[in-house]
Amino acid sequence: MWETCTILKPFDLVTVEISAEKSVTVSKVIVLANGLVGACQRLAPTVTTQPAKDLIKSLTENLLSRFQNMEENRILARPTFLDPRLKKHGFTSSTALERAQQDITNEVTRMIDSQQQSATTTQAEAGTLDNNDDDLIWGDFDRRNTASISQATPMATSIMEVKQYLQESNIARRCDPLMWWKSRELVYPHLSKIAKAELCKVATLVPSERVFSKSGQLISDRRNRLKASNVQMVMFLNANIGFQSSHS
Repeated sequence: MWETCTILKPFDLVTVEISAEKSVTVSKVIVLANGLVGACQRLAPTVTTQPAKDLIKSLTENLLSRFQNMEENRILARPTFLDPRLKKHGFTSSTALERAQQDITNEVTRMIDSQQQSATTTQAEAGTLDNNDDDLIWGDFDRRNTASISQATPMATSIMEVKQYLQESNIARRCDPLMWWKSRELVYPHLSKIAKAELCKVATLVPSERVFSKSGQLISDRRNRLKASNVQMVMFLNANIGFQSSHS
Protein backbone atom coordinates (compact mmCIF):
# COMPACT_ATOMS: atom_id res chain seq x y z
CA MET A 1 0.00 0.00 0.00
CA TRP A 2 2.78 2.43 0.89
CA GLU A 3 4.62 1.67 -2.35
CA THR A 4 1.43 2.22 -4.37
CA CYS A 5 0.93 5.66 -2.79
CA THR A 6 4.55 6.52 -3.57
CA ILE A 7 4.12 5.51 -7.21
CA LEU A 8 0.90 7.52 -7.64
CA LYS A 9 2.20 10.67 -5.94
CA PRO A 10 3.81 12.12 -9.13
CA PHE A 11 0.49 11.66 -10.93
CA ASP A 12 -1.34 13.56 -8.19
CA LEU A 13 1.14 16.42 -8.47
CA VAL A 14 0.76 16.58 -12.24
CA THR A 15 -3.05 16.52 -11.95
CA VAL A 16 -3.00 19.52 -9.62
CA GLU A 17 -0.65 21.49 -11.88
CA ILE A 18 -2.29 20.73 -15.21
CA SER A 19 -5.77 21.43 -13.81
CA ALA A 20 -4.90 25.01 -12.88
CA GLU A 21 -7.39 27.47 -14.32
CA LYS A 22 -5.60 30.80 -13.92
CA SER A 23 -2.18 29.86 -15.31
CA VAL A 24 -0.73 28.67 -18.62
CA THR A 25 -1.08 24.89 -18.91
CA VAL A 26 -0.83 23.77 -22.54
CA SER A 27 2.91 24.46 -22.80
CA LYS A 28 3.56 22.19 -19.80
CA VAL A 29 2.07 19.03 -21.29
CA ILE A 30 5.24 17.79 -23.01
CA VAL A 31 7.46 18.50 -20.01
CA LEU A 32 5.05 16.98 -17.49
CA ALA A 33 4.48 13.85 -19.56
CA ASN A 34 8.23 13.34 -19.93
CA GLY A 35 8.56 13.98 -16.21
CA LEU A 36 6.05 11.26 -15.39
CA VAL A 37 7.88 8.74 -17.55
CA GLY A 38 11.15 9.66 -15.86
CA ALA A 39 9.58 9.39 -12.40
CA CYS A 40 8.26 5.90 -13.15
CA GLN A 41 11.62 4.77 -14.46
CA ARG A 42 13.38 6.07 -11.34
CA LEU A 43 10.86 4.49 -8.99
CA ALA A 44 10.87 1.08 -10.72
CA PRO A 45 14.10 -0.20 -9.09
CA THR A 46 12.92 0.88 -5.62
CA VAL A 47 9.66 -1.09 -5.39
CA THR A 48 9.73 -4.58 -3.86
CA THR A 49 6.21 -6.03 -3.97
CA GLN A 50 4.87 -7.67 -7.11
CA PRO A 51 1.65 -5.57 -7.29
CA ALA A 52 3.73 -2.39 -7.14
CA LYS A 53 6.07 -3.69 -9.85
CA ASP A 54 3.11 -4.59 -12.07
CA LEU A 55 1.54 -1.17 -11.49
CA ILE A 56 4.63 0.83 -12.35
CA LYS A 57 5.28 -1.32 -15.42
CA SER A 58 1.74 -0.79 -16.65
CA LEU A 59 1.92 2.95 -16.01
CA THR A 60 5.23 3.29 -17.85
CA GLU A 61 4.01 1.33 -20.87
CA ASN A 62 0.80 3.36 -21.10
CA LEU A 63 2.65 6.66 -20.79
CA LEU A 64 5.11 5.72 -23.51
CA SER A 65 2.26 4.56 -25.74
CA ARG A 66 0.09 7.63 -25.27
CA PHE A 67 2.78 10.31 -25.40
CA GLN A 68 5.44 8.82 -27.67
CA ASN A 69 4.86 11.37 -30.49
CA MET A 70 3.66 14.32 -28.41
CA GLU A 71 6.64 16.52 -29.35
CA GLU A 72 5.61 16.17 -32.98
CA ASN A 73 2.14 17.47 -32.11
CA ARG A 74 1.93 21.03 -33.44
CA ILE A 75 -0.73 22.02 -30.90
CA LEU A 76 1.66 21.16 -28.05
CA ALA A 77 5.01 21.98 -29.64
CA ARG A 78 4.25 25.61 -30.57
CA PRO A 79 3.20 26.73 -27.05
CA THR A 80 6.14 24.87 -25.53
CA PHE A 81 8.58 26.68 -27.81
CA LEU A 82 6.95 30.04 -27.07
CA ASP A 83 6.90 29.57 -23.31
CA PRO A 84 9.82 31.69 -21.99
CA ARG A 85 10.16 29.27 -19.06
CA LEU A 86 10.84 26.35 -21.41
CA LYS A 87 11.92 27.27 -24.96
CA LYS A 88 14.47 24.69 -26.18
CA HIS A 89 14.57 22.88 -22.84
CA GLY A 90 10.95 21.82 -23.24
CA PHE A 91 11.96 19.32 -25.93
CA THR A 92 13.91 16.08 -25.76
CA SER A 93 13.89 15.62 -29.54
CA SER A 94 16.14 17.97 -31.54
CA THR A 95 14.11 17.19 -34.67
CA ALA A 96 10.87 18.25 -32.99
CA LEU A 97 12.55 21.41 -31.70
CA GLU A 98 13.81 22.36 -35.16
CA ARG A 99 10.39 21.72 -36.66
CA ALA A 100 8.67 23.90 -34.06
CA GLN A 101 11.22 26.68 -34.53
CA GLN A 102 10.82 26.59 -38.30
CA ASP A 103 7.04 26.58 -37.98
CA ILE A 104 7.09 29.71 -35.79
CA THR A 105 9.67 31.40 -38.04
CA ASN A 106 7.52 30.78 -41.11
CA GLU A 107 4.49 32.30 -39.42
CA VAL A 108 6.44 35.41 -38.40
CA THR A 109 7.65 35.67 -42.01
CA ARG A 110 4.08 35.60 -43.29
CA MET A 111 3.07 38.30 -40.80
CA ILE A 112 5.95 40.57 -41.80
CA ASP A 113 5.34 40.00 -45.51
CA SER A 114 1.68 40.89 -45.11
CA GLN A 115 2.56 44.05 -43.18
CA GLN A 116 5.12 45.13 -45.76
CA GLN A 117 2.67 44.63 -48.61
CA SER A 118 0.07 46.68 -46.78
CA ALA A 119 2.64 49.43 -46.05
CA THR A 120 3.77 49.50 -49.70
CA THR A 121 0.18 49.90 -50.87
CA THR A 122 -0.40 52.71 -48.38
CA GLN A 123 2.77 54.50 -49.45
CA ALA A 124 1.85 54.17 -53.10
CA GLU A 125 -1.60 55.63 -52.46
CA ALA A 126 -0.11 58.47 -50.43
CA GLY A 127 2.46 59.13 -53.13
CA THR A 128 -0.21 59.82 -55.72
CA LEU A 129 -1.48 62.66 -53.55
CA ASP A 130 1.90 64.31 -53.02
CA ASN A 131 2.93 67.35 -54.97
CA ASN A 132 5.66 66.59 -57.50
CA ASP A 133 7.65 69.47 -56.04
CA ASP A 134 7.98 67.42 -52.83
CA ASP A 135 10.31 65.07 -54.69
CA LEU A 136 12.85 67.85 -55.06
CA ILE A 137 13.50 67.77 -51.30
CA TRP A 138 12.58 64.26 -50.17
CA GLY A 139 13.11 62.25 -53.34
CA ASP A 140 16.66 61.02 -52.63
CA PHE A 141 15.85 60.15 -49.02
CA ASP A 142 12.68 58.26 -49.93
CA ARG A 143 14.51 56.18 -52.53
CA ARG A 144 17.35 55.33 -50.13
CA ASN A 145 14.89 54.47 -47.38
CA THR A 146 12.85 52.22 -49.67
CA ALA A 147 16.02 50.45 -50.83
CA SER A 148 17.20 49.80 -47.26
CA ILE A 149 13.80 48.39 -46.28
CA SER A 150 13.72 46.08 -49.28
CA GLN A 151 17.13 44.64 -48.36
CA ALA A 152 15.75 43.25 -45.07
CA THR A 153 13.61 40.37 -46.34
CA PRO A 154 10.72 39.07 -44.22
CA MET A 155 12.52 35.75 -43.73
CA ALA A 156 15.73 37.43 -42.50
CA THR A 157 13.77 39.63 -40.10
CA SER A 158 11.80 36.69 -38.72
CA ILE A 159 14.95 34.60 -38.22
CA MET A 160 16.56 37.43 -36.27
CA GLU A 161 13.49 37.91 -34.07
CA VAL A 162 13.26 34.21 -33.21
CA LYS A 163 17.02 33.98 -32.67
CA GLN A 164 16.99 36.95 -30.30
CA TYR A 165 14.13 35.37 -28.34
CA LEU A 166 16.04 32.10 -27.94
CA GLN A 167 19.19 33.90 -26.82
CA GLU A 168 17.41 35.49 -23.87
CA SER A 169 17.69 33.58 -20.59
CA ASN A 170 14.71 31.48 -19.58
CA ILE A 171 12.57 32.98 -16.85
CA ALA A 172 11.93 31.14 -13.57
CA ARG A 173 9.56 28.19 -13.74
CA ARG A 174 6.98 29.81 -11.45
CA CYS A 175 6.89 33.12 -13.33
CA ASP A 176 3.92 34.10 -15.51
CA PRO A 177 4.85 33.71 -19.20
CA LEU A 178 1.97 35.94 -20.32
CA MET A 179 3.24 38.82 -18.20
CA TRP A 180 6.71 38.29 -19.69
CA TRP A 181 5.35 38.51 -23.23
CA LYS A 182 3.38 41.62 -22.32
CA SER A 183 6.61 43.29 -21.22
CA ARG A 184 8.30 42.24 -24.50
CA GLU A 185 5.64 43.38 -26.97
CA LEU A 186 7.88 46.10 -28.40
CA VAL A 187 10.94 43.85 -28.54
CA TYR A 188 9.15 40.96 -30.27
CA PRO A 189 6.16 42.56 -32.04
CA HIS A 190 5.33 39.48 -34.11
CA LEU A 191 6.30 36.67 -31.74
CA SER A 192 4.31 38.23 -28.91
CA LYS A 193 1.10 38.07 -30.96
CA ILE A 194 1.66 34.40 -31.80
CA ALA A 195 2.60 33.58 -28.20
CA LYS A 196 -0.57 35.11 -26.78
CA ALA A 197 -2.69 33.07 -29.18
CA GLU A 198 -0.83 29.83 -28.42
CA LEU A 199 -0.45 30.13 -24.64
CA CYS A 200 -4.12 30.89 -24.04
CA LYS A 201 -5.06 27.34 -25.05
CA VAL A 202 -6.34 25.15 -22.23
CA ALA A 203 -4.79 21.72 -21.80
CA THR A 204 -7.72 20.03 -20.04
CA LEU A 205 -11.51 20.15 -19.72
CA VAL A 206 -11.27 21.10 -16.05
CA PRO A 207 -12.22 24.79 -16.50
CA SER A 208 -15.35 23.92 -18.50
CA GLU A 209 -16.29 21.23 -15.99
CA ARG A 210 -16.00 23.79 -13.21
CA VAL A 211 -18.34 26.10 -15.11
CA PHE A 212 -20.89 23.29 -15.39
CA SER A 213 -20.60 22.62 -11.67
CA LYS A 214 -21.07 26.29 -10.76
CA SER A 215 -24.04 26.64 -13.10
CA GLY A 216 -25.56 23.57 -11.48
CA GLN A 217 -25.27 25.26 -8.10
CA LEU A 218 -26.78 28.46 -9.48
CA ILE A 219 -29.80 26.83 -11.09
CA SER A 220 -31.65 25.03 -8.33
CA ASP A 221 -35.25 24.08 -7.48
CA ARG A 222 -35.70 27.49 -5.87
CA ARG A 223 -34.18 29.33 -8.85
CA ASN A 224 -35.46 27.35 -11.78
CA ARG A 225 -36.96 30.27 -13.71
CA LEU A 226 -33.74 32.18 -14.35
CA LYS A 227 -33.34 33.34 -17.93
CA ALA A 228 -30.39 31.95 -19.87
CA SER A 229 -29.04 35.49 -20.36
CA ASN A 230 -29.12 36.14 -16.60
CA VAL A 231 -27.35 32.85 -15.88
CA GLN A 232 -24.69 33.79 -18.41
CA MET A 233 -24.14 37.21 -16.81
CA VAL A 234 -23.91 35.77 -13.29
CA MET A 235 -21.39 33.15 -14.43
CA PHE A 236 -19.37 35.81 -16.24
CA LEU A 237 -19.28 38.05 -13.16
CA ASN A 238 -18.35 35.14 -10.92
CA ALA A 239 -15.42 34.15 -13.16
CA ASN A 240 -14.11 37.70 -13.53
CA ILE A 241 -14.45 38.58 -9.86
CA GLY A 242 -12.39 35.50 -9.04
CA PHE A 243 -9.81 36.47 -11.67
CA GLN A 244 -9.48 40.02 -10.34
CA SER A 245 -9.16 38.79 -6.75
CA SER A 246 -6.32 36.47 -7.69
CA HIS A 247 -4.45 39.28 -9.50
CA SER A 248 -5.05 42.08 -7.00
